[in-house]
Order: sequence, then C-alpha cells, then structure tokens
Amino acid sequence: TSVCSDFLTSTNQLHVFCDASQAAYAACIYLRSEDQVTGEIQVSLLTAKSKVAPLKQVSLPRLELCAALLGSKLYLAVTRALAKIDVPISQVFGWTDATIVLNWLSEVPRQWNVFVANRVTKIQAMIPRSKWNHVGTLQNPADLGTRGIEPDQLRTCKLWWKGPEWLSELNLVIPAQPRTTIGCPEE
Repeated sequence: TSVCSDFLTSTNQLHVFCDASQAAYAACIYLRSEDQVTGEIQVSLLTAKSKVAPLKQVSLPRLELCAALLGSKLYLAVTRALAKIDVPISQVFGWTDATIVLNWLSEVPRQWNVFVANRVTKIQAMIPRSKWNHVGTLQNPADLGTRGIEPDQLRTCKLWWKGPEWLSELNLVIPAQPRTTIGCPEE
C-alpha cells in the first residue's frame, strides 16, 4: 500500500532511525500516517542515506553521533519538501540504538570535546533531545544501511520498507527505554 493520499484527514509523524558500524553510518525516515476517519495506519519509507565511515579511525560512539547528525539533516530536508506540498507533520521521533548518543544529546554541548559538542549542538537545533528514543538494534532499519543487505533480500525486507512492526500498530507504544549512561571519559 502507498502513503495516505488525503493528508487533511490524517495525522502524520516522521520517524528518523540512525545507526553506525565501523564501515558506515546511515539514517532512514518513515512517514507514519493515521487516517482520522478510518483509523488506518500507513507506514512508508520516505528516504534513506548512508555514508562510508572515514578512513581515519573514528570510535563507534562518534560514528553513531555522525549517524544522528545525518538523520537530523535528512529530517530537515524532508520537512522542507513536505511543507512545499502541504503535508502537515504533527510529531517527529528520533531513534538510535546508541545510549551514549542519547546521553550526549541530554546534556549541554559545551561540556563535551569539540567533535561531540559541535555535532550535539547541530542535532539539538533540528531534533530536540526530548524527541530522541532508544531502539533495539534488531528493530532499527538503519542497521541495514550500515552492514548491507543483498538486493534480493532487501526487496522483501519488511523492516526496511515498513520499519519495525510496532510502528504500524494503531496505538504507537514507545519501546522500553534503557537508562542512559555517563558519556565516554575521553569525550
């Protein structure tokens, strides 16, 4: 099925999923539309982007932060495009499987080193910390963009095209959230 065609009678949310590996980092965005007349839920992949990790060795937590920044920039581009065609967005949700990123986003950026502080400042300006949540790796579709998937598997991969199953439930229930940890000492 396609994206809801009547945006005037639907409530629309954007869900931004981010992930990283030592090889790459990625983000993907889903539109979750609930038709206010029929109650039907539609979830569609709107866009995705991945980048190869830098040749210079970068820690996995920093790559996860780069993924969150990539997702935030993608979110900004998507909201601008949707505004041009009068698609109202009621909520945004940011998703990462890296609790360290959630912790960095929870704090005042100036307490971190320059690399982390600069990226946290940019992310917080686009998607506030209160909108970010933890998602398990197995439920994170952006994980597919960091480790790759064969084309014949991708074609039928429900996680990629529709996001995690709970995203299509009538009542969106945020998965249980872990307690965030204190930032890496070197950061």
